[in-house]
Amino acid sequence: MHIVHGMDITPDGKRAIAISYDNTCVLWDLITGKVIDNHLFSSRVYTVKITPDGKIAVCDCEDKSRFLWNLSTGEITGTINPHSSWGLPVAYSMDGKRAVSGSMDDTLILWDTETNEVLGQFPAAAEITRVSFFPGGIVAGDGLGRLFILNGPRELLCPGPGIVTARAIWDHEFQKYLPLSADCKNCGQRFSPPTEVIHTIQEITEKAGLKTGQSPYLELPKEFWDMKGLYCNCPNCGEQLKFNPFIAGVTRNLNRIFLQNIELKRSMQLVF
Repeated sequence: MHIVHGMDITPDGKRAIAISYDNTCVLWDLITGKVIDNHLFSSRVYTVKITPDGKIAVCDCEDKSRFLWNLSTGEITGTINPHSSWGLPVAYSMDGKRAVSGSMDDTLILWDTETNEVLGQFPAAAEITRVSFFPGGIVAGDGLGRLFILNGPRELLCPGPGIVTARAIWDHEFQKYLPLSADCKNCGQRFSPPTEVIHTIQEITEKAGLKTGQSPYLELPKEFWDMKGLYCNCPNCGEQLKFNPFIAGVTRNLNRIFLQNIELKRSMQLVF
């Protein structure tokens, strides 16, 4: 047995990747508790981060290698790691098209997740231990205990609409699901997904024949991820958003969730 020192969970809440000191990455089914897939690398994996759509996991290793793990096909693709030392943190932009990584080489690097092209490199005085995107730029922390902020144009840091996930939260006290909700990654406000989005996700679920226990990013064909009905604007800040084509947090009776939320929205329209 080896220490599990890192983990990330897919946006649908049904899968998790754990990394361990035995040089392995393991993909777990959180519903059944079974291992779906695992990979043994040539050196210790220090970080793992899953893209906002749940399709790809990036793994940075001690020997400075970087791998992209396609969670749908299981394919592992080696990519060029622009850092001169092993990586520590990785973060994705709201749209998943950009990633920023820190390293023991005292640099922070912004890269294009589709082409792996380096878009910017920023030197620091110590190793970069934490990184994160926020609506106006990138915030990072270093080994000397300092935080610094990098600002940049939207088209560089996040050129596409922010990816969000509709979720069903179970109320243990009342033994029922709360109305579907989502969080805008731009303003941080919670809102109710538009009726058109709920209808589109329901249509996708029915056409694909998804069962509750299936993980959408493994099962859904490519054409379902960019349907027009998945796009909307945040009702609070106006930011353009794109919904993942599934509902997170549902462990039973998905059709009932759809009906409850559509009926709730109709009743609210009648009231107002």
